[in-house]
Amino acid sequence: MSTRVRELGDRRAVAALVVVIFGTACLTLGIAAPGPTDVVTWWPAVGVTAMLATLTRRSWWWWVLPAVVVANGAANMIYGRPWDLALILSLIVAGEGAAFAVVMRHRPSGLASMATQRDFLRLVIAAGVSAVMGGLVGAVAIPLFVGTGTFRDVVVTIPPSHAAAMLVIAPVALSWRRSLMPIRPFELILQSTVLAVTALTTFWFAEVLAMTFAPLPFLVWAAFKFGLRVVAWQLAFIALAATGSTALGHGPFAVGFASDNLSLLAATSLVQTFLVCMVLICVPLAVNVEQGRRLLERVRASSELFRQNFAESLLSILVLRVGEGRLEIFDANTTSATLLGRRVDHLLGLPLEAVVSTDTPMAEVTESMLHGNLDGWRDEGTLLSRPGSRIAVSIARLAGTYDEPMFSAQLLDVTTEREATAGLRAQRALTDITLDTTPCLIMVADMAGTVLRVNRATTRITGFNQKQLVGRPVWDTLTSPDSRDAVRAMYDDPSGNAIIGAAESGVRTVDGDLLRILWSRDIVRDEGGHAAYAVITGLDVTAERNASGLMRHMLAAALSTALIGLDNRGRITVFNAGAEQILGYDSYTALGMDFTDILDAEEFKEWTTEHMSPPSFEALAKSLANGRPISDDWRWVRGDASTTLVSMTLSVVEDSHGHQVGYLCVASDVTDVRRSEELLVSALEKERLVVDRLRDLDAAKDEFVSTVSHELRTPVTSIVGYTEMLIDGGFGEVGDPQMPALDAINRNGERLITLANNLLTLNGLASGSLTWERGQVDLAKAVRGAEAAIGPMLKERQLEVTFKNPAWPVVVLGDAPHLERVVTNLLSNAVKFTEDGGSVGVRLDTRMNEAVITVRDTGLGIPKHEQHGLFDKFWRSSTSQARHIQGTGLGLAIVQAIVAAHGGTVSIESEHLEGTTVSVTLPLYRERTRRLTSAF
Repeated sequence: MSTRVRELGDRRAVAALVVVIFGTACLTLGIAAPGPTDVVTWWPAVGVTAMLATLTRRSWWWWVLPAVVVANGAANMIYGRPWDLALILSLIVAGEGAAFAVVMRHRPSGLASMATQRDFLRLVIAAGVSAVMGGLVGAVAIPLFVGTGTFRDVVVTIPPSHAAAMLVIAPVALSWRRSLMPIRPFELILQSTVLAVTALTTFWFAEVLAMTFAPLPFLVWAAFKFGLRVVAWQLAFIALAATGSTALGHGPFAVGFASDNLSLLAATSLVQTFLVCMVLICVPLAVNVEQGRRLLERVRASSELFRQNFAESLLSILVLRVGEGRLEIFDANTTSATLLGRRVDHLLGLPLEAVVSTDTPMAEVTESMLHGNLDGWRDEGTLLSRPGSRIAVSIARLAGTYDEPMFSAQLLDVTTEREATAGLRAQRALTDITLDTTPCLIMVADMAGTVLRVNRATTRITGFNQKQLVGRPVWDTLTSPDSRDAVRAMYDDPSGNAIIGAAESGVRTVDGDLLRILWSRDIVRDEGGHAAYAVITGLDVTAERNASGLMRHMLAAALSTALIGLDNRGRITVFNAGAEQILGYDSYTALGMDFTDILDAEEFKEWTTEHMSPPSFEALAKSLANGRPISDDWRWVRGDASTTLVSMTLSVVEDSHGHQVGYLCVASDVTDVRRSEELLVSALEKERLVVDRLRDLDAAKDEFVSTVSHELRTPVTSIVGYTEMLIDGGFGEVGDPQMPALDAINRNGERLITLANNLLTLNGLASGSLTWERGQVDLAKAVRGAEAAIGPMLKERQLEVTFKNPAWPVVVLGDAPHLERVVTNLLSNAVKFTEDGGSVGVRLDTRMNEAVITVRDTGLGIPKHEQHGLFDKFWRSSTSQARHIQGTGLGLAIVQAIVAAHGGTVSIESEHLEGTTVSVTLPLYRERTRRLTSAF
């Protein structure tokens, strides 16, 4: 039974309904509202408008709703209503129709329907919402713009009449194309006749209000027996009869006009309330009856279908019921009887475990399913009539009462399948072992090129796992990018004729390594000769190709080295470009020659005489038999009969199994090399003599420096001593004019003593003859000693000099005077090279296991390009020389030598005119390194 309501797709039908709206409006105004009252007891035009908007496409509303306004307004104006009142009423009708359509079509399908109680509820809501909305709009607009009526009169008149019209007419339209329920024509004629007589009698002749419900039993009769379509039309007939007779002054609703018991508005409200009540009673009843009948038809069809499928099913199906706590066979189809080897009537009443033995006890399964713990159950078992069989059993619950639940059991004979599966599993295991033990790559693909299977060697060689290969196209992973299009084109032809049998290509492993694979492909065809699978086998020839390529490269590239391969009889089989270069003829001439032909005959004869053998290749082979290669200088005969000297090595070549396959001769032309060696030996001898001479000169220089320093220090010391005595007046009064000269003599004498001491110190450090004191030295005391020693240099200087020492001792292992000398030298350099107004800072600190002395100044600095010679003796920067700053250039050399002897390091950071920072690091006393101990 169709319940769907389709849209109106014909513009002519829509136009006809607009004409119907005009006609019904005219008819209603002419019958229901004669005279000056202008009160309409029923307005069917709004019902037709609502259904027109509901059944019309929304894209047509732009012209349908204005047409409704025009038709409705024209009818009102024809019957004497003012144009403004006619316009307002027409707009209200169009608005109510649109609102009604929106509510009715608020469904997933977007179309109205009248198939369920929910659809009827939507109809009631749509009618109520649109009627109340129209009544409120009219109650405000009519008194305001027209000046007639009151808010109460309009509210009491419009909503009931419009709602009743929509509730009566909508079921007629929504059931227009619905098929009728199976009815007997005589019963329909009888019911319709009785209803018509009763309605005419009640609404024309009766004067008792209670008689208005006399047609109700006959409408209920129609709802139960004939369905919604008949009831809708009969309700429309009742509406016409009630409103028409009341408008003409007949029937129970019009009694009040003569007796003044009821006002006209009250009578109108009673008519609409009556119609609404009829609709609310009869329409949902008819909808419910049709819905129940549809459900009954579906159940009946499902039952018939189940019974037909059950009887004709190729599966073995048993219907089970519970009896005495176990599942008994209630019904069985022919297939199950054949499978179980019994007649159907012999199976009825038997417990299921009497015919099938399952791995799970059937009593346990029955209890779980009865208590609702198990909705369905599957297992395998054995037919008791066939002990070697395997049966798949599936039990599910059917619809049934709580006291008598019903179950269905499906039996499937899987004996052949299990036997075939076992055989296939064994065959597959054998195939897997065969494939996995094969060292080459093996892939199986379908004719679309999708990889179905790979062996273990494929994953081991390429590094890709099964998930990365299986299920992907052949050309996606194990194919080089330059050949992917060609491989993909092979599988475009499902016949497999385009697949190339053998090819070689590069393959990238998962780590990015490039392999050379020699592919072989073949097609597996089914019984009909159609291509089913492609079997692809790959052999990894990377090592062979690399060795072959390397050999070719070596043979072609070794222009200065001769590589000559020989067979076991001494004939040349390999002759590279280097051999061609040395001997002067090409490989085509050399191949097949005896190796002894390229050897100088006289030299080869002397060699064989020494080894007591005839001059033949067998003498060389015999000498190589003990496993030692022949390696010596030989003379070879070139193509132009000249000879050249080569360094030759002849050795035995064996295969991977240790079998001798020939000989290899490696040689290089050493004529120029040997000549150069002789010249080199002569040059080295001369250089050795020069080095010895320089060493002697260096020793003489050191001795001279030491002697001069000793000899210089003694007289200078005397000069300084006597000068001090003269200054102090030891030899009498010295006048003021002589004091500057004595000060200059004393100052320069001190400089000469310092120079001599520095030279003696450096000489002792270089020769290792300097005597060191080894003890614990607190570097803080050394810093304070340097501070005192540098005091005279700060006189008449405007420098800020700061010293920062830790509160604890900083102890190192070394010579205290020399360490104090390090600080003094660095501090004196900082003072000398810092101009007045600058600053000098000395900081002693510890870092990790080291003591750090930092001397920082804001002086002249050292240019970057000159810093490579900082620790050279007598080195002075260009800045100090340009400014005539006195110095010997030995201070940093002495510092570096002393610090290195104590196992420390010196680092300098300086920029030109931006100051200098010198850092000295020494190991603390607790770090007694082997390097420091050996230095003393």
